[in-house]
This record gives sequence, C-alpha cells and structure tokens, in this order.
Amino acid sequence: MNKILILLFFALSIPAFGQTGNDAYAKGDFASAAKIWEEELAAKGANASLLYNLGNARYRLGEYGPAIYAYERALILAPRSPDIKANLDLARKAAAAFDESSQSNRLLSFLYWMSYNEWLTFGITALIALAMISLLRAFDLTRRSPVSLRGFVVALSILLIISVAVVIVRHPELNRAIVVGKQAEVRLSPFPTAEVKTTLKSGQSVQIEKEHEGYYRINNGWVSKELVKPLMY
Repeated sequence: MNKILILLFFALSIPAFGQTGNDAYAKGDFASAAKIWEEELAAKGANASLLYNLGNARYRLGEYGPAIYAYERALILAPRSPDIKANLDLARKAAAAFDESSQSNRLLSFLYWMSYNEWLTFGITALIALAMISLLRAFDLTRRSPVSLRGFVVALSILLIISVAVVIVRHPELNRAIVVGKQAEVRLSPFPTAEVKTTLKSGQSVQIEKEHEGYYRINNGWVSKELVKPLMY
C-alpha cells in the first residue's frame, strides 16, 4: 500500500515539476512564471529572451519596477529588439517612470543602435587589427601584398575613433541602476536611522556613485541596495 502511495505521489508531481515558465504564463500564473524564469536566469546567466519573458510576467503582476529592470537588462543584450523597446515604454508609462538619460535624445539615438558591449568589442577588434598591420609593416611583410592596406587602415582608424567616442559618452551606463522596490527612500547617510531627503518611484533610473555596506550613494543621498539594482554587474 505504501509503495502504491509513493508511486502515486511521484506520478502526480511530474507535471508540477516539469512546468515551464511559458506553461505558467499561459495559465495566468504570472508569479510562478516569474519564479521559474528567475531560476533559469540564475542557472544559465543573462539571456535576452528570458529577461523579456520575466519582464512580461512582472508587468502582468503590476510590479513595474522589476519589469522595467528586466526589460532594461534585456535591451542591453538585444538593443535592436522592437518588442523589448515597446514593452519597456509601456512599463515606464504604467509606472510614470520616464527615461531621462541621453538615450531619450533623438539626436544621439544612433549611439544606441548597438549595445555598449558591442561598441566596445568593435573598438577592441579595430585596435587589434591596426596593431597587426603595424607589426606586418615593421617586418616589411606587406610589400608583396597585391592589396593595398591603406584603405583598411583608414576604415579601421575611423571605426576605432567612433567606438572610443561612443564608449566614453555611454560610460555612465556602467553605473546605471533601477529602483525595483515599490519606492526607495533617499537618506542623508548610509544608515537606516538617517533622515529621509526624498523618495524615488519604482522603475526610476539612478546613477550609482559608490557603495557602503548595504547602501548605494546616488547624486542626492543614499538608498538601500535591496531597493535598487544595477543593470550591469
């Protein structure tokens, strides 16, 4: 009898244990879907699709700060995705947390066509290629080459200059963070008993200057690390 009960338990448990985030989301169980996708992210690492799905689940739960955080991280990995951008805009409007960064400036929009890491990779690649050409020239190995390298050098130099300029302009992104709590109290000093100066909205973007124990220093005070999460770590 005990063996039958044990077998019955495992038979009933298989569908639950095998449930995917998509299954839970389709059933309207957004909390379970979010939990499953967070566990997958912890196990597999950052992934644009998983972060996008997690953002959708958090949005449906009305947790706009965590939704914006997930969408923002997904956009770092897939900066040209129209779906991520559209849902991020919806979450920002729902949270009344509009982006005030330079990315919102249409004149600079071309700088954000690629991610920070993509621009950095292009710059490093161009630098390595220029170094290799210089090495070949130093040993006079390019003299017999039927193809002139002058055009390549000019193109690589332009790419390197543009990449360096973009990385410098977008460097603040490395310290950008999102308020994921329902609100975040900004205190005068990094202590729970310190005076509260102001309160940040859920989903609001901030720049981290430094950290001290359980707090982040932003431009006008200190916020708990539990309420604010950096986008790049």
